[in-house]
Amino acid sequence: MHSSFIDPLLAAASPPKKRDYRGLLNLSSNEASHPLVRALSHRWAGRWRPSLHDYIYPPRELPRIASRLGVSVESLYLTAGADHAIQVVCASLGRSCGRLIVRWPNYPNYVRYAEVQGMSVERWWPRAGDDLAVLDCAPALVVVTSPDAFTGEQLADEELDRLATSSAANGHLLVLDETYGAFAPTCHLDWASRRDNIVIIRSFSKSLGAAGLRLAAIAAAPTLIQYLARSNAINAVSVAAIDYAVFAFDETNELRQAHRAIADVRDRLIERILAVEPLWRSSRSRANFAWFEAEDVAAAEAAYDCALASKIAIRWCHDLAGAERWVRITAADDDATNRVVAALSEREPRWRDS
Repeated sequence: MHSSFIDPLLAAASPPKKRDYRGLLNLSSNEASHPLVRALSHRWAGRWRPSLHDYIYPPRELPRIASRLGVSVESLYLTAGADHAIQVVCASLGRSCGRLIVRWPNYPNYVRYAEVQGMSVERWWPRAGDDLAVLDCAPALVVVTSPDAFTGEQLADEELDRLATSSAANGHLLVLDETYGAFAPTCHLDWASRRDNIVIIRSFSKSLGAAGLRLAAIAAAPTLIQYLARSNAINAVSVAAIDYAVFAFDETNELRQAHRAIADVRDRLIERILAVEPLWRSSRSRANFAWFEAEDVAAAEAAYDCALASKIAIRWCHDLAGAERWVRITAADDDATNRVVAALSEREPRWRDS
């Protein structure tokens, strides 16, 4: 192809990769596959009478979602999943400032989309007693996930307030990604109407068990939403995604029961994994997965291999600099927990030889 048509930044980017989980128990992607969530989606599928020949009409559909999220229509922007939301934020809000500060580890797509936009990227590893000195710089997009994308740890409101205040003082735009917020549970969508320097991303792939439908929301000050709307394809979100989200939100008690059940599975998973891997450490995850740090990289790799030998996919974070000893396991249901615990019990860690 003629070089006149090629963006050198895009040409230099690594192509996106998607793993094939067919034939495996997928405990890597954190899809909400608990039986209660599956029952909810199956019930919707049994009653839905699609109008697939009609385009979506945003002025009609947006209020249906906004009212159930408790935000104004003017503060809400819908995207085809969280990946699309990240892409929109980096392209529309990051390119001009040219700088991304991302609390690390985080979703790799923040870095990928930022680099495609020509932004410089600073990975910020927070430490105990961190004074937020990293924010004393020129205006940037500052990205934080809570619960954390890999450890599941939840930031307290006081810490989020400090981040927002410090970001505002330095001219930053704070992006708060709450993809796993439903499992904490936590929600800061209302902050969008009170602070003009915050963008909140809320994915429904995990919380509604709807990864295949692709739906997420961006909440921000109305002036920012009006600006973002200029970049969006008007028909990016499907009729099916909207309809299922409205259906699931209206089943409040059933949805909360499912999220509590997943949290219970997660806590039991942590306890049982630490029983077979006593040299590992964990922390209190508030997401729909358990996080562990193995005693060394070899132990993390061995656990990954043992799980794979039993046709189970877990997340070994060897591709994230500084997190090579980390292992993340989705909390699916008790049957899945039994399988992954049995698989890891086959590993021969050094402590058994002592």
